[in-house]
Amino acid sequence: MGNYFRNADEQRTHGSREELQEYLDFCKEGDRWVTPYGTEVTMVLMDPENELFKDAYKSDFSPTPEKPDMVASGVEDEQGFEDAFRSTGMLAVFPLGNKMVAYPVIWTAEQGVYGRAGLYGPTIANNVETARRRHLQNNLRASWLTQGINLLKGRVVLLLRDGVVSGFNSDEYAVLPVYEAIPILEKKLKEDRPDATYVSGMVNHEFLMAEYDLKDPAASDGLSQILKKAGQQVDSLTACVRFSTSDTAAAMLQATPYYVLNGVPIRLGKGTGIKHTGNATMENWEKSLDSLGMLFKECEDQVEKLGNTVINHPAGCLQRVAEKARLPITATREVVERMLLRFAGKTGCYAIDVYLALNEIVDLACKNENYTPKKVLDLSEEVAKCLNIKFEYFDAPYVDPDNE
Repeated sequence: MGNYFRNADEQRTHGSREELQEYLDFCKEGDRWVTPYGTEVTMVLMDPENELFKDAYKSDFSPTPEKPDMVASGVEDEQGFEDAFRSTGMLAVFPLGNKMVAYPVIWTAEQGVYGRAGLYGPTIANNVETARRRHLQNNLRASWLTQGINLLKGRVVLLLRDGVVSGFNSDEYAVLPVYEAIPILEKKLKEDRPDATYVSGMVNHEFLMAEYDLKDPAASDGLSQILKKAGQQVDSLTACVRFSTSDTAAAMLQATPYYVLNGVPIRLGKGTGIKHTGNATMENWEKSLDSLGMLFKECEDQVEKLGNTVINHPAGCLQRVAEKARLPITATREVVERMLLRFAGKTGCYAIDVYLALNEIVDLACKNENYTPKKVLDLSEEVAKCLNIKFEYFDAPYVDPDNE
């Protein structure tokens, strides 16, 4: 089977359910989860500044008559080796079957390596000399990482994908295959909403996201009435579900309700799901989805409360809440300026206006920037947290950032 990603940084979109299925089939057929003991793992560090030695690194881990059982995936997969050489500089050597193998380690697994070794910070992580700091010699970094991992009494859980180590997890990590999780979600959605359809998604080595339109007007009727009562224009409102997961321990397996209001995704309330830890199983995942329908209802009361909360300084309030949520600065400025124009000469607005504007910021930023799936989810989560804050605490006059 060929590689799915052209390089370790590539991000692919799934514009159809067929494209998503291609990825699920790839994972089912190509992914390999291996669990060597920590004492069996050796880390090798390469120096990206020494281009002349690149071929030597590959030959060191290539099969020869003297060491016929050594296999270097970096030799078999040139791109995987290049990705590791340029970013992490790491190779992981461990037993697989009756052989010792060497696999390049890409950026999605780098923090896992440090975590398993129990070592953090610039001293161990930095492999490039800067104007102010030299880096630790690679043989010492490799030795420290190897010794740290060798101290583990249990196993490590490695994900081999596209000829590289893309996940370097602890033995507490529970493997929850995406090719099993998505069919379970889709079955649940079809049971409750037979017309539910796949919309779009994104994937990279770190994260997978898939979005579904429930195609159920009844699911959004309640919120539509609340928004209209609060003075919002509702040209279109659809209820949707976003699936997300990470095979590199970057996030839990989760299904999150959201709405699309006049073309803008609106994140409301919490999601449901399970963490990749302990004895988590697909049965736990399926059970967690039983609460999905209720999550749409739970957010309506809070939205109604925001619709009754008066804000005297719309742009100023938005400015401060967006800063608290650490939303992208450029998109924030543009939406704040829209707020200034929209409410110019008016006495104020309601908190729901500010909350919806926060979602506009995320939508604008995602359209203008090539964000990773994880970045999109992180921004949405930050906005969702704002649903329960007291917006009146942030109600203060707008401050022009260019005149501060």
